[in-house]
Amino acid sequence: MAVTFRPPITEFATASGDNVDTNGEQSLFDFPPKSIRELTISAQANDSNPTVFETGDTYDLSWGGDLAGRLQNAVVLRSDYIESDVGVVVFEGTNATTGEVVQVVWSPGFDLENWLGVNGDMGARSIGFHTTNLHNPEFGFVRHAADARIRSPAPQAPVERLMARELVQSS
Repeated sequence: MAVTFRPPITEFATASGDNVDTNGEQSLFDFPPKSIRELTISAQANDSNPTVFETGDTYDLSWGGDLAGRLQNAVVLRSDYIESDVGVVVFEGTNATTGEVVQVVWSPGFDLENWLGVNGDMGARSIGFHTTNLHNPEFGFVRHAADARIRSPAPQAPVERLMARELVQSS
């Protein structure tokens, strides 16, 4: 089954050129972080579990913006949790548009853009990210069919109406 993710602009950033692998296990964020927009992450057709981002898996990525590009068969370098409920996925590949190595960092459900603004001196490009797993297990999404009904503190609701971090009950 083909699965595609379209994260909001606040959840992703890139490292390219000299910003990639600045010390072997870390890369620096490109500046400005909003130089890419409209990220699309597509699982490979043969991926039997596309919502679990295992290191070594490959995905196709494309994005627009000032530094628009496309990565085919981008490899997952990192996929783990930075907090108990916050994951991070780092993809790496060669940009089909520019020919340079690019790493795309995605933090589903986490405002990476705000975090960068608070924690980094973006003008000096001084803040980076780890490119290898620091924790286990690997990050993944729970995915339900679009018409699945989920029990929450409110009456049952369609899965597509649930909000991030909303409590649900298991049966």
